[in-house]
Amino acid sequence: MSNLVLALAAAALTVAGTVWYLPAVAELRAGADRPLSRRVSAAGCLTGWGACAGAVPLLLAPPWLPHLERLLSRAATDTDSRPATA
Repeated sequence: MSNLVLALAAAALTVAGTVWYLPAVAELRAGADRPLSRRVSAAGCLTGWGACAGAVPLLLAPPWLPHLERLLSRAATDTDSRPATA
């Protein structure tokens, strides 16, 4: 299955999830009017749906992007083991 199909499915699932995450936003915006247990539950709900929504851009990323990220991270962490000469 291509990443485009998976991204479309994740986007559709996120849109369908408004039944759960919009009330969770309302719970968090209510603040101290709601018990702590309901606010923690709402935060967990938003975290899960946010992860689903966050997967969409990752699935749409070009296939060469992970290779570029790996190359850049190696370049950033690569150190020269030779002692400096003055």
